[in-house]
Amino acid sequence: MKKLFLNKPILLEFIANAPAVPVDGAKVIQTKRLTLPHIQKLYDEKICGIHIPQFCDPRLAKLVAKKIIDEIPLNRRNIKGLTRKGHHLDVNYPIGFPKILGMTSKTSEARYFKEAQLTNQRIRDLFEGQLSPLDRLRLELDELWPTGCRVTKTDGKTNLAGAIRRMTPDTLIEGLPEGYCHIDDPNRFDKRRYFSACIYLAVPKSGGALNIWNVAYGAQSSANPIIKLCNQKDPEIQRAIQQRLPPPISVQPAPGDLIIFDVGRPHAVTGFSAGNRICLQTFIRRDIIDQSMSLNS
Repeated sequence: MKKLFLNKPILLEFIANAPAVPVDGAKVIQTKRLTLPHIQKLYDEKICGIHIPQFCDPRLAKLVAKKIIDEIPLNRRNIKGLTRKGHHLDVNYPIGFPKILGMTSKTSEARYFKEAQLTNQRIRDLFEGQLSPLDRLRLELDELWPTGCRVTKTDGKTNLAGAIRRMTPDTLIEGLPEGYCHIDDPNRFDKRRYFSACIYLAVPKSGGALNIWNVAYGAQSSANPIIKLCNQKDPEIQRAIQQRLPPPISVQPAPGDLIIFDVGRPHAVTGFSAGNRICLQTFIRRDIIDQSMSLNS
């Protein structure tokens, strides 16, 4: 990246003078159950998310969240811990050592694969003999998708199927009550892109909504400075970016809800001043050869 990109006034000028970001009108649909047409529409960019209320029994979700809050202290080492790209995390992982941390060094990678299968079982045990919502999601995707769905394996080693994410007011990025708008998927402009699936266990009474911007795919978007710079964490730059984006689609989850959304589209979690936002999260990826799905975190 050229040196001028480190100059905030120039960045702000780039954002202010950038052309409008094209949108495609895609919406987040709310439905009672997952279907093949829903998944296909997500891949075809006809929708940008799927919201299924009470995918997990809300009472069970709340019990699991309480257990996490009461029994597992916040691991401060993970809060705002550096990833391999030098970015900071704004979430804590009370259960699960995710790949974003596991790929930072050879030692971390060894830990990731050593702990993955044990953590997969630990998450199942949280749900006290009932089918975990993560296993339910994998089974439903396996039945619906023509080439099936499995837990990702890397060189024969099982990946972490999902991780528990916990956000509290002190883990949020300072100065961004509107949330940190960003794109997770570096392949957002080709068919390798992937989705995030979040099963919510606890949400704050106010705030903590998921905002998604239905930015259209294509070269016009990929070249736009607003999209190129949207992962910047500086509050002033973030506000400038969000002012130039179209109004977001805002989804307020409740305990037990499942939201699957395209992480190649800009998205953010709005800030909150009290409470916890806890979810069981995984990524849904599609193999570029046989098109089969796999889950990992």
